[in-house]
Amino acid sequence: MIPRRAGFATLLLGLFLLHPTAARAQAPAALLEQGVSAYNDLEFGLASRILRRAVESDAEPPLTAGERERALMYLGATEVLRDRRNEAVQIFREQFDRESVGRFGRRPGDGPHGQELEPQ
Repeated sequence: MIPRRAGFATLLLGLFLLHPTAARAQAPAALLEQGVSAYNDLEFGLASRILRRAVESDAEPPLTAGERERALMYLGATEVLRDRRNEAVQIFREQFDRESVGRFGRRPGDGPHGQELEPQ
């Protein structure tokens, strides 16, 4: 005979697994909104984890270009507020590089004066 607690736990686990939204991955857009909400609630560690999941998610539908830009902006700001400067610089650099390629068809530093822009 199964102890009463174990039976109840098994029942809860079964219900959790049968629930359609609990069993599948969250959509990146939903994660973005949760991350922004955590940021606004000053939960920067939580916001960072959620926003990273949104940006790195392979779930469908993917983030639009605007949503991805917004997620990276909040993620970079979150890392600044967590005193993680190197991570923030990397995030903002990625965002800047993507935007530059989209607008100008090339990355900053690609051209005759590119070496002047590189740190020494």
